[in-house]
Amino acid sequence: MQTLNLLSALAVAPELERDLAGFIKDLDQATLDPKIRALARLAVSRLNECPYDIHHHELDARQAGVEAIKLEALRRGQRFPFDQAELLVIQLATRMAGKDHRLPIQMRTDLLREFGQRGLVELCLNMGLVHLTNRCNQALGIELEANAL
Repeated sequence: MQTLNLLSALAVAPELERDLAGFIKDLDQATLDPKIRALARLAVSRLNECPYDIHHHELDARQAGVEAIKLEALRRGQRFPFDQAELLVIQLATRMAGKDHRLPIQMRTDLLREFGQRGLVELCLNMGLVHLTNRCNQALGIELEANAL
Protein backbone atom coordinates (compact mmCIF):
# COMPACT_ATOMS: atom_id res chain seq x y z
CA MET A 1 0.00 0.00 0.00
CA GLN A 2 1.32 3.42 -0.97
CA THR A 3 2.02 5.90 1.80
CA LEU A 4 0.01 9.04 1.05
CA ASN A 5 2.34 11.63 2.56
CA LEU A 6 4.94 12.21 5.24
CA LEU A 7 2.37 12.67 8.00
CA SER A 8 0.70 9.35 7.17
CA ALA A 9 4.15 7.72 7.06
CA LEU A 10 4.66 9.00 10.60
CA ALA A 11 1.63 7.03 11.81
CA VAL A 12 4.18 4.57 13.20
CA ALA A 13 5.29 7.35 15.56
CA PRO A 14 2.13 9.24 16.60
CA GLU A 15 3.96 11.72 18.82
CA LEU A 16 6.22 12.75 15.93
CA GLU A 17 3.26 13.05 13.57
CA ARG A 18 1.41 15.20 16.11
CA ASP A 19 4.40 17.47 16.70
CA LEU A 20 5.20 17.88 12.99
CA ALA A 21 1.55 18.56 12.15
CA GLY A 22 1.45 21.14 14.95
CA PHE A 23 4.61 22.83 13.68
CA ILE A 24 3.20 22.99 10.14
CA LYS A 25 -0.06 24.44 11.48
CA ASP A 26 1.84 27.05 13.50
CA LEU A 27 3.80 28.13 10.42
CA ASP A 28 0.63 28.22 8.32
CA GLN A 29 -1.00 30.53 10.87
CA ALA A 30 2.04 32.77 11.48
CA THR A 31 2.36 36.36 10.27
CA LEU A 32 4.12 35.80 6.93
CA ASP A 33 2.04 36.74 3.88
CA PRO A 34 0.48 33.50 2.55
CA LYS A 35 1.66 34.27 -1.01
CA ILE A 36 5.24 34.74 0.17
CA ARG A 37 5.07 31.59 2.31
CA ALA A 38 3.70 29.57 -0.61
CA LEU A 39 6.32 30.95 -3.00
CA ALA A 40 9.09 30.13 -0.50
CA ARG A 41 7.92 26.55 -0.06
CA LEU A 42 7.51 26.00 -3.79
CA ALA A 43 10.93 27.50 -4.59
CA VAL A 44 12.63 25.12 -2.16
CA SER A 45 10.79 22.08 -3.53
CA ARG A 46 11.78 23.06 -7.08
CA LEU A 47 15.43 23.45 -6.05
CA ASN A 48 15.29 20.03 -4.36
CA GLU A 49 13.53 18.50 -7.38
CA CYS A 50 10.87 16.81 -5.24
CA PRO A 51 7.89 16.09 -7.56
CA TYR A 52 5.46 15.28 -4.74
CA ASP A 53 6.08 18.56 -2.93
CA ILE A 54 6.37 20.62 -6.12
CA HIS A 55 2.88 19.50 -7.09
CA HIS A 56 1.32 20.17 -3.69
CA HIS A 57 3.15 23.46 -3.07
CA GLU A 58 2.13 24.68 -6.52
CA LEU A 59 -1.51 23.96 -5.65
CA ASP A 60 -1.02 25.83 -2.36
CA ALA A 61 0.59 28.76 -4.21
CA ARG A 62 -2.34 28.98 -6.64
CA GLN A 63 -4.77 28.88 -3.71
CA ALA A 64 -2.79 31.64 -1.95
CA GLY A 65 -3.12 33.82 -5.05
CA VAL A 66 0.29 33.45 -6.70
CA GLU A 67 -0.30 34.26 -10.37
CA ALA A 68 0.14 31.56 -13.03
CA ILE A 69 2.74 33.69 -14.83
CA LYS A 70 4.89 33.67 -11.67
CA LEU A 71 4.52 29.91 -11.23
CA GLU A 72 5.67 29.44 -14.82
CA ALA A 73 8.57 31.88 -14.33
CA LEU A 74 9.68 29.96 -11.24
CA ARG A 75 9.47 26.72 -13.21
CA ARG A 76 11.73 28.25 -15.89
CA GLY A 77 14.12 29.96 -13.47
CA GLN A 78 13.26 33.46 -14.72
CA ARG A 79 13.49 36.70 -12.72
CA PHE A 80 10.57 38.42 -14.43
CA PRO A 81 7.74 39.06 -13.31
CA PHE A 82 8.73 38.83 -9.63
CA ASP A 83 8.81 41.92 -7.43
CA GLN A 84 11.74 42.71 -5.13
CA ALA A 85 10.31 40.85 -2.12
CA GLU A 86 9.63 37.74 -4.19
CA LEU A 87 13.11 37.83 -5.72
CA LEU A 88 14.60 38.01 -2.22
CA VAL A 89 12.58 34.93 -1.23
CA ILE A 90 13.84 33.02 -4.28
CA GLN A 91 17.42 34.11 -3.56
CA LEU A 92 17.08 32.99 0.07
CA ALA A 93 15.70 29.63 -1.06
CA THR A 94 18.63 29.22 -3.42
CA ARG A 95 21.10 30.11 -0.68
CA MET A 96 19.51 27.69 1.80
CA ALA A 97 19.56 24.91 -0.80
CA GLY A 98 23.30 25.37 -1.39
CA LYS A 99 26.29 24.30 0.66
CA ASP A 100 26.92 27.65 2.35
CA HIS A 101 23.74 28.72 4.13
CA ARG A 102 25.20 31.87 5.63
CA LEU A 103 23.64 35.01 4.22
CA PRO A 104 25.84 37.74 2.80
CA ILE A 105 25.47 40.97 4.79
CA GLN A 106 23.64 42.81 1.99
CA MET A 107 21.20 39.96 1.47
CA ARG A 108 20.42 39.78 5.20
CA THR A 109 19.99 43.57 5.29
CA ASP A 110 17.62 43.48 2.31
CA LEU A 111 15.60 40.60 3.80
CA LEU A 112 15.33 42.35 7.17
CA ARG A 113 14.25 45.59 5.50
CA GLU A 114 11.59 43.76 3.47
CA PHE A 115 10.29 41.25 6.04
CA GLY A 116 11.58 42.30 9.47
CA GLN A 117 13.25 39.97 11.98
CA ARG A 118 10.17 37.82 12.54
CA GLY A 119 9.48 37.54 8.81
CA LEU A 120 13.02 36.40 8.12
CA VAL A 121 12.78 33.82 10.91
CA GLU A 122 9.47 32.57 9.52
CA LEU A 123 10.93 32.37 6.00
CA CYS A 124 13.90 30.35 7.24
CA LEU A 125 11.68 28.01 9.26
CA ASN A 126 9.33 27.47 6.31
CA MET A 127 12.24 26.73 4.02
CA GLY A 128 13.88 24.46 6.58
CA LEU A 129 10.60 22.58 7.00
CA VAL A 130 10.33 22.06 3.25
CA HIS A 131 13.93 20.82 3.03
CA LEU A 132 13.02 18.30 5.74
CA THR A 133 9.82 17.13 4.05
CA ASN A 134 11.44 17.01 0.59
CA ARG A 135 14.26 14.82 1.82
CA CYS A 136 12.01 12.55 3.87
CA ASN A 137 9.46 12.18 1.08
CA GLN A 138 12.20 11.23 -1.36
CA ALA A 139 13.96 8.87 1.07
CA LEU A 140 10.68 7.16 2.03
CA GLY A 141 9.63 6.83 -1.61
CA ILE A 142 6.46 8.87 -1.20
CA GLU A 143 5.16 9.37 -4.71
CA LEU A 144 2.63 11.70 -6.23
CA GLU A 145 -0.90 10.35 -5.99
CA ALA A 146 -2.16 8.68 -9.18
CA ASN A 147 -5.13 11.06 -9.38
CA ALA A 148 -2.75 14.06 -9.29
CA LEU A 149 -1.01 13.10 -12.53
